[in-house]
Amino acid sequence: MQFDACIHQGTMLDISLKGGVFVPDANPEVSVGQECQLKVFHGGTARFVELDGRVVYFHDHLIGIAFKPVSEETFRGFQKIIELNLAMPVLLERDLPVLLR
Repeated sequence: MQFDACIHQGTMLDISLKGGVFVPDANPEVSVGQECQLKVFHGGTARFVELDGRVVYFHDHLIGIAFKPVSEETFRGFQKIIELNLAMPVLLERDLPVLLR
């Protein structure tokens, strides 16, 4: 995940087409409303899918990110990543507040 010029590695706890919950390996200086970019590795194509977003939640090392609209190509690549990692396709459409529970 990238905030301004700082890149932070970490783990996505949960993700949908609308947003995700990220836990950074280190403690970044982040504020709600801050723009960010998430790069998700797409193993099927050996490339990254890049998603622009905005921090909508930050507490106890959890960062909630709402994704901005993406191109059709990015959407399809990201959708495949999610489908490969989630058991049920219905989970793709969850809103961010559901992910933060």
